[in-house]
Amino acid sequence: LGASSGLKGTKFNMWLPTGLNLQADYGVTKLVYVGAFFQQRLPLAEVSTLRGNLLAVSPRIDHRWFSLQLPVSLYNWEKLRVGLSARLAFLTVGSDNIGSILGSSDLDGMDFYFALRFNPFRIGSGNGRSGKKNGAGCYDF
Repeated sequence: LGASSGLKGTKFNMWLPTGLNLQADYGVTKLVYVGAFFQQRLPLAEVSTLRGNLLAVSPRIDHRWFSLQLPVSLYNWEKLRVGLSARLAFLTVGSDNIGSILGSSDLDGMDFYFALRFNPFRIGSGNGRSGKKNGAGCYDF
């Protein structure tokens, strides 16, 4: 940059995005759960990266070997999105905005994800009960 660009120094300060996050998960039955997530931006400084606001509710059917989830989210209090994910054993495939994949929404963002879950450590009983398995004890709460 030249001397006429108005540059007055080589340093500046900038805050990281800050927000309040709340999460909850409730078991309706043995297989049906509802999760909720709330994230509100907290503007602490004049110069900072903005964090998006988000409210999401995710009903799901969850079993050890399979899962089906239908998250509904409101991003920045204006963009309603509906997602869908499915898990079979260790493979999860899904999207947080199935409207963009199906072509039924304005394309301002699109996602598709997959995950492989691998847990080489078998610690505890794995069934929610206290006891010992493979030599590791579980705590009673």
